Amino acid sequence: MSRGPRAACDDLHLWLQDQTPVDRPPEHETDLPFPFNLRTGVIAWNLLFLEDRDRVATEDPVVERGACLVEHPGHCGECHTPRDDCFGMQGGLYLAGEVIDGWLAPNLTPDPLSGIGSWAAQDLIDYLRTGDAANIVQAAGPMARFVQHGTSHLHEDDLAAIVAYLRTLRAIDTRIQDIPLLPPVAERIEARHSHGQIREEMAVALARIDLTEAESLYPDHCAACHGVTGHRASPRPIIRRWPGMPRYAGRTRATCCRSCCMACRPASFMVCPRCRALPTS
Repeated sequence: MSRGPRAACDDLHLWLQDQTPVDRPPEHETDLPFPFNLRTGVIAWNLLFLEDRDRVATEDPVVERGACLVEHPGHCGECHTPRDDCFGMQGGLYLAGEVIDGWLAPNLTPDPLSGIGSWAAQDLIDYLRTGDAANIVQAAGPMARFVQHGTSHLHEDDLAAIVAYLRTLRAIDTRIQDIPLLPPVAERIEARHSHGQIREEMAVALARIDLTEAESLYPDHCAACHGVTGHRASPRPIIRRWPGMPRYAGRTRATCCRSCCMACRPASFMVCPRCRALPTS
């Protein structure tokens, strides 16, 4: 909040003072090794790495509002910006994407391939409000929690301001995928199914004897909902379709594994059931 408006800081302080006090010791003591367990070490790190990011000045109040939300209370750069060996954010790659605890925090710059350049403004607003964009991209892991506790409570004007600001960033091509995460609106094709099609396709798939044990996991555990070809077998929004999803570089495939093994809880929490995790033994 170092560059945020003073009034916002005052409002935040008033809200915190209004909360019910919590009088209990922390559940866990820190187990960080020396010298990381010394809080005074943060002073040195702040002197080296805690600096304001230079950005292009704008007179557009909407873009300015979006910049304030993204860079301060939203702190989007903390996850979506690559860090150096000392965990300082690389300013030249601001919001260019990073892997955090095995989850991919994707590129948020307007690059049409690596970033969100192909997303429509409404796609971004829907994603931040519900965790779902065009029934193709779904928030999972830490981002689902961020939508649940954060952006889903923002007003429409604030969401539009965030989108307006992200559009002004310098596009950065990180080349970690071969196609856009979300195709342009004009290129999206809704899968259609005839009556009994899924049942017939499932019968053929399950009867195959040429599949290895690993290859048979999908028809055995996934195809009944997602379809044999990866197109969902149900009109319900919770069932995601898989064809056309980008193939990521090796270091980012962990996100897909985590989604399967830990289960994806949809960010549209009140209307969607929790997906069960796959067995990991």
